[in-house]
Amino acid sequence: MIYQDFSTPDDAFELALHMKSKDRFEIALFGLDPLMALLYPFRANRPNTITWTIFDGKKPIAMWGCVPIKGHTTKATCWFLSGEDVMKNMRFLRQTKRAFNWTISHYQHLHNFVTEEQTQTIRWLKWLGFKFQNEPLLVKNVKVRYFYYESCEKTQVEPIDDLCGPIWKTRMNQTMDNS
Repeated sequence: MIYQDFSTPDDAFELALHMKSKDRFEIALFGLDPLMALLYPFRANRPNTITWTIFDGKKPIAMWGCVPIKGHTTKATCWFLSGEDVMKNMRFLRQTKRAFNWTISHYQHLHNFVTEEQTQTIRWLKWLGFKFQNEPLLVKNVKVRYFYYESCEKTQVEPIDDLCGPIWKTRMNQTMDNS
């Protein structure tokens, strides 16, 4: 069963061992290894950080989220790192749109970079509504594409309780405001 839930550092330790080679290459361009990249949202300890893990059963198969830029809780770097076959799962792709809409409702601007070879990821990002800079940039002689998402108004988003697993449900029972 595929579902997503709030991330824990344990998810990062497990996924780091199985990260796809294209993601390993991409984060290495920016001086990170898989574990450092996946633990960054927890180590940055910034308000308004949202991090999700996608599970197949109990196994983490991907993590994604948004980490606000220091001093700007509504501007964030968004990211997605996964195992080899996660983009082939259509149920996951359908679920991400609702979870993404809920997540972006917390920000005005999201951005990051993706290598040009990540064609599936680029298609997925466009489907989610991201825009891409026309010309690629060179980072260590590798072409990367800058992408961004801008939200100019606060919109009502659909609840995502049915998409989430036990950690989310536990937090929901603690009368937490998730709007």
